[in-house]
Amino acid sequence: MYRTGSLPQVTLKWAQTLDGQLADDSDQSQWISGVEERRYTHRLRSIHQAILVGAQTFLKDLCQLTVRDIEFDGPQPARIIIDPRGRILKAL
Repeated sequence: MYRTGSLPQVTLKWAQTLDGQLADDSDQSQWISGVEERRYTHRLRSIHQAILVGAQTFLKDLCQLTVRDIEFDGPQPARIIIDPRGRILKAL
């Protein structure tokens, strides 16, 4: 996915429950996908230069946004958090 001289390539990935929700009934969104899906997510992360999430996702899930759970020795993707209200800085 490391490309130069052209438009960036973007991959969208999310997990949702069977009824189309992004979190379960107790408002927990972590681990709503299975083990194989999480490995696939880490393979996707390993071939991209950056991972982007919103501030709400970052704060609720405390996500690491790193490649793990697979064999990987490359550079970690940049972590990009969209936070127009500055909630991340206030939480630190």
